[in-house]
Amino acid sequence: MPTEINTWLGSRKGKFTLGTAAAFMLLLIWFGWSGMKEITLKNRLEAQWQSLDVTRRSIDGREQLQNWSAGVFIGNSVLKAVTQQLEGYKLEYLPTDQMLSGTAITVKSVSVEPELGYTLVKMLLVANKDDVELQMRLTGSISYRGTEPVKNGKPGEVTAKFRIEPLELAPAARIGLFQLNNLWDELAPDLAIALAKPQLFELRVPMNDTVKFDVGVDIKGSKEVVNKDTGATITYDASLPSSALEQKLSFASPVFRPEGIWLMARQSNEGQDFVLPATPPAQSELADAVKALTAEVRAKTTAFTGAPKTLSVWLSPNLLTSVAGKLSELSDASRTLTIQTTARDGRLAETKWHDDLLGDGGAYAELVDGRSGTAMLKLGKPSIDWLNDGLRMVMPVNASLKANIHFHFDPLIGGGMGTSVGIDGAGSGTINITTQTNVIQGPNGLKVAVLNSHLSCDALKATATTDGVLKIDLGWISVPKVGANVVMPLGRSQIGMISLLDNRQLFVISPADDPRTETDPEKRDERIKKNPWALVPPTGGFSVRLVPESIKTDLSGIHTTVALELIPMKIGYTEKDLDEAQKAVQEQAKIVAGQVTELLKQQTPVPGCAGDPEIAILLGPIEFGSNNDIVKFAKNAWKDMTQGPGPNNDLRKAVEGAGKAIDDALPDITIKPNGGLGVHIGSWSF
Repeated sequence: MPTEINTWLGSRKGKFTLGTAAAFMLLLIWFGWSGMKEITLKNRLEAQWQSLDVTRRSIDGREQLQNWSAGVFIGNSVLKAVTQQLEGYKLEYLPTDQMLSGTAITVKSVSVEPELGYTLVKMLLVANKDDVELQMRLTGSISYRGTEPVKNGKPGEVTAKFRIEPLELAPAARIGLFQLNNLWDELAPDLAIALAKPQLFELRVPMNDTVKFDVGVDIKGSKEVVNKDTGATITYDASLPSSALEQKLSFASPVFRPEGIWLMARQSNEGQDFVLPATPPAQSELADAVKALTAEVRAKTTAFTGAPKTLSVWLSPNLLTSVAGKLSELSDASRTLTIQTTARDGRLAETKWHDDLLGDGGAYAELVDGRSGTAMLKLGKPSIDWLNDGLRMVMPVNASLKANIHFHFDPLIGGGMGTSVGIDGAGSGTINITTQTNVIQGPNGLKVAVLNSHLSCDALKATATTDGVLKIDLGWISVPKVGANVVMPLGRSQIGMISLLDNRQLFVISPADDPRTETDPEKRDERIKKNPWALVPPTGGFSVRLVPESIKTDLSGIHTTVALELIPMKIGYTEKDLDEAQKAVQEQAKIVAGQVTELLKQQTPVPGCAGDPEIAILLGPIEFGSNNDIVKFAKNAWKDMTQGPGPNNDLRKAVEGAGKAIDDALPDITIKPNGGLGVHIGSWSF
């Protein structure tokens, strides 16, 4: 038998079964919900058309990746993680004398539905007023609002801003309908005002809008062996003025795809060339316009694919070659490397012998002192290409050399000879640079995406000479040239690795709008009057890390896959809270930056070329070296002096033109026909 329930309707007593009670409840639900209708804040088709139109106009005429300078792809999974940071946000009603006083609305959950040309967001909101709880569903569309510099951040640090533009709001509750209906009637108009605020729900993703390479050399106290046989070393300082090669990017073009969102960039020093939404067609034409625009966007975005679970950064060849090409724009001074010797040890060149004619003897040359050598290397304008494995740059180098060298030759019968002379010279060579990319790892989870530049083993060769004078006990003889041949393997000292991206911490502020933080009472009251709702974030900000996971280089450019780590901080959202939190994050970032520097030093490559720097001393056309030419010179010179000019006539060659190189008061030295020296000083001869 059906269960009976006794109840009163007005003054009449009746009897209902459970079946009739259920029917009655359905009537109540229908009447209650008939007044709780959906609020349309913006036409969904209009929003869809505008988003499709922005995508179409953003890539118009640039439907291939190579038409762009760079791009950041935010896959669906990453976009979901970013939007979920809105969970816990609250809208609090501030006036204390209204029906909604004490009402708070909390964001309980957020989901994303990426589509071609646009992305929908669905949020579950829960409104609490006293003991009444009303669940609501908010549907919105994501729009891209460009980038803005990070407050107190480093140059180039920006955040990409996305907004959730509310489209539809509807209740989703199923209990307490009479009270909920009253709450909805009061809440809906005020909430619509709050949701109309453009920047109500904003999402921010940290990025960098500048590609920058620092150019400069500052080497102190480097020591090189310049003669393996003698063990001679020189210690030097090297400097190249600091310069920055950089190019700013404008990430102003969003491409909405089912896999995620591409933010495409072009080189620009003029700021963002932002594509604003256009006015949609009339309602009667809107559905057909959306259909046609969807087909057009589908055809134009086929090249913009990406893995839905990734965050990736792409740099184009034209961007990287453009940055490298800025070397040509530097001044001559900024492209000149200066090398100054600071100490020397050992002899640049030395040879010893025993000869039956000459006996024991030798010759040597050395820098006069530690600061006697200077070299200047001027880097020319490079030619740049992009190959399958990366950048290739060929750069001419011109060198000028100066040195003060002490030369000594001993014995020569009757005494030795020696002098200190200044030499000047020049030479040229070519630097060939190729690049590779890699991700290296350090302690504590440190990861760095690096660009490794490799110098080829081309050698710079220079000859420095001077018209010099050698002094012997019998007087002076002019030697045509005293100098040095210098060989410098440019690839022996590699540039090392350059950091492209590391996982140091970044600080991202959570958007907030709370008039209660205003200290001026009048301004605070005015803000509450304009908008009675305070937007309160669950945290004042996040510590964010962009962790490079992999990197590859090919003909299309450099592709880096990045893991996004979002760590909510336990901080408030007042200006003081945010400043203190940002300083704390920046201090941690400095520590990581130091660790990156040390890691890169550890990766510094061993010399890329087998050859050592060499300095070979010249006496006229004769070079100190293993061929013992200096001994041959000594023998022939002695024979010339004692037996008359021989076939080599070395001494005659040496003393010819002596009068051109010395003062007239010095001796006039000749070789007698029967051998021996003739010395004439004024009227004196012997």
